[in-house]
Amino acid sequence: MRERRAMKRHYLKDIALTVVYVLYVALDLGSSPSAPSPLSDPRIRQRVADLASDDFAARAAASTALVAIGEPALPALQEALKTDNLEIRARASTIIKTIRDTQYPPRRILEIISTTTIQFGSQELPIDQVARAFEKASGLSFEIGPNIDVSQVIPTPPRDQTLRQSMDEITNRSPVRFHIVPGAVRIMPCSALSRISKEHSDKLDSARFDIRLEDTDVFAAFDVMSRATDVPILLDPLDPICKQMASKKISLSKNGILVFDAVPMMLGNQVYDYSFQHGVVIVSTPPSPK
Repeated sequence: MRERRAMKRHYLKDIALTVVYVLYVALDLGSSPSAPSPLSDPRIRQRVADLASDDFAARAAASTALVAIGEPALPALQEALKTDNLEIRARASTIIKTIRDTQYPPRRILEIISTTTIQFGSQELPIDQVARAFEKASGLSFEIGPNIDVSQVIPTPPRDQTLRQSMDEITNRSPVRFHIVPGAVRIMPCSALSRISKEHSDKLDSARFDIRLEDTDVFAAFDVMSRATDVPILLDPLDPICKQMASKKISLSKNGILVFDAVPMMLGNQVYDYSFQHGVVIVSTPPSPK
């Protein structure tokens, strides 16, 4: 009984410390010159060390705390991947993925690549250098798939343009394809992405789902539909009409509805187009006739 009480006190203490630290980060109380960097912050480093604790409650509390801290914990977690401790490496890898998946859902990734610009210094570069250049420009993770030769040279756009435009151009001029997934953009062969697009297309044609929306904004409504169908369906962040609808609230309750019936309801019966780009379905509105 005493051991259980001690464990409970220890667990509650960990939760309390986590809440305090999350507030510390959220309020930017550590912005003074004397505040430690995320990599050297002793609280983050202690949480990372606790990932190898013999105490399950301590390991669980450390994982919860690091996920709650989010992006500031990533440098220390990336460093933890280099340790010889298998337990720390495995847990750090899982936490990094959880943070990135939460911080960078497909909708957010599409926004970033649509608005972030890049200019390559050469018209041809190895794939791994292209991936690193994209990462440096965007802060996103570009993961190279196992069936890709990282030394393969591919054409790169010479002009200053957005990442999305660059990815489109590389796709049109090489066998390399990009796949937007939660937390990252994966680089893969054309055949692999074609299979994914075919699966998505089949689901869109036949999948029925139940949806319940109450005063939900349009972008969040599309997130709900994406989870229900297991197909990432995104509004084009560059489409002016889609952007205008960002503040629109939707209330919708339907059982067994098809995606192609749900989309016009969400867009107020607005005519729309859709296309498969980089492993996601992008919904846009056609340009007005001149």
